[in-house]
Amino acid sequence: MIVQTFKFDNTMILELYHDCFNDYPKDREIVDTKSIKEGKLIFEEKCICNVTFPQLPKYEWILDSDHFMNPYYDYSSTLIEYRNTKKLESIFNDFKYELFVEIDEFIKKHANIDISKYPYVLGNSLFYTPQKYKVIIEKSKDNYKNRMIKIDGVKNSSDIIIFEFKIDERTINTFVVQGNNILQTDFEWKSFDVTVINDSKIVFKSLNNSNLRKCGTAWGGSFITKEISLKTVNKNIKLTKWISSDRSRVLEKDDSELYYKNNLRLKYDIKRKSYSNTYFLASNETDKLFDILEKYSKKECDELWIVDSCFLNIELSNEENIKTFEKICDIVIMFSQNTNIKKRVIFRKGKDETINNFLDELKNNRLCKYTDIFQNYNFELIRTSTNVHDRFIFLVHANHITGILFGGSFNKLGENYSTIVELDPISAKEIFLILQSEVKLNGQSIKL
Repeated sequence: MIVQTFKFDNTMILELYHDCFNDYPKDREIVDTKSIKEGKLIFEEKCICNVTFPQLPKYEWILDSDHFMNPYYDYSSTLIEYRNTKKLESIFNDFKYELFVEIDEFIKKHANIDISKYPYVLGNSLFYTPQKYKVIIEKSKDNYKNRMIKIDGVKNSSDIIIFEFKIDERTINTFVVQGNNILQTDFEWKSFDVTVINDSKIVFKSLNNSNLRKCGTAWGGSFITKEISLKTVNKNIKLTKWISSDRSRVLEKDDSELYYKNNLRLKYDIKRKSYSNTYFLASNETDKLFDILEKYSKKECDELWIVDSCFLNIELSNEENIKTFEKICDIVIMFSQNTNIKKRVIFRKGKDETINNFLDELKNNRLCKYTDIFQNYNFELIRTSTNVHDRFIFLVHANHITGILFGGSFNKLGENYSTIVELDPISAKEIFLILQSEVKLNGQSIKL
């Protein structure tokens, strides 16, 4: 049996026990720690022979392989949860969202469960037994309706398998099979649920199975990487170009109403907070600024838009302006880590300046090394006659837009008092489309 424990400082915050892992090395121990602002997170994993659980209310779950509380990628599992209804004072009294996010990410990393959907699991003990069943779908080459479904892992002839086939949410066919783990279908369906019953108990359940659900994607290619040291803060950023050769391969509700309501309320608060991240920079907090920017620079996106009227309106003739420009270039480098995405910088044009004049001045300055960033890392500089007072960064991915509002120009952020706010998705999209339209009407775009 394997036990995984999570502690916040010296307080146990979650225990996971994994049965039926007999091949786990008995002398193996894993320890990982993470220092955070509020204290220290500690993870330990080791093999044990037996366990005695405290006298706590217990609840049984049957978890599909895709369930957020199932730690196993390939198997469903049964879970017995021992609930500590007296919740942890250090976590739940005066609840701190930032602390919860740190704990959630730490647990995801080591246990592969998502406690943001069930925050009241903290303080509990979880006993998992993997059910080594697997759904396999094989299609006929001659007729797309002919498909064979196999439930791998069924060994007992007394096991009962129930298949429910669906088109959208409507059940169109139900089959009950015993003594056989294979079902052949010759009709059209989009997905199906499967349940395995052994000795009058449900031992496996897998929902919404389909051909698409069983697909994964992998990419082949090669990287070209260069590392640049930022001037403003002590960080090294790796800029990696990807040369692609694509290929694909295919609660139970608690009896305690208060427990249930508290978990639901906390889950709602966490979800709402996740859409309204707000940061405040005091004086001389440039390091904090770049920590925030680094978080957003790692988000997946297809396009990056930087909107700052004063972004490149800098005279490079004195030392103070050169330091300011180095900070701007550090921000650009931070968001250049994904070199293949399109990046657009929108700024207000000056009296007689042009983009080419700016780059020529840059080439003749000791800052000439930065011309490579603007010219070779998929940047497009867009000069507009419209003055945009606020500053934004937009990350565009398919139909989703992440928008960040900055309370000050990038060239002064982190020096004086300013606020950074992540916009809700609807507002971000609305503001982005308005600005995009204005730039197209009033601006001149030059592709480098």
